[in-house]
Amino acid sequence: MLSEQSFKELRPREPGATVVVHFLELPRDQALLDISNLFPGAVIASDSMPWLSTKTREEVEDDVWPLPEDAFAHPRSAGAFARFFAQYVRERKIIGRCHRQGRILARETYARVRAADE
Repeated sequence: MLSEQSFKELRPREPGATVVVHFLELPRDQALLDISNLFPGAVIASDSMPWLSTKTREEVEDDVWPLPEDAFAHPRSAGAFARFFAQYVRERKIIGRCHRQGRILARETYARVRAADE
């Protein structure tokens, strides 16, 4: 974890270094997260990070497949939508499975496609 001092030392040495910022603390901020996630028109998305090489610390090219063995990405880079459904539908039962799942899935799919097209 970076302190203010270690961040100041890192920046000039490695200006392109990846830094992950955590700003919600659960369970303290769960109500805020619920308001945001359930707001009409909200889109569930991830703040994903690119694949990086653990050897070179460089980004892995987008069109490389299979990924190199040393490729690494932050776990939040995938599964945000599935995690949302697991928590809000299955675990906490805030959203009814059949009632809203289709509507949310349609909204999410459309919103992601629209955002990618812009």
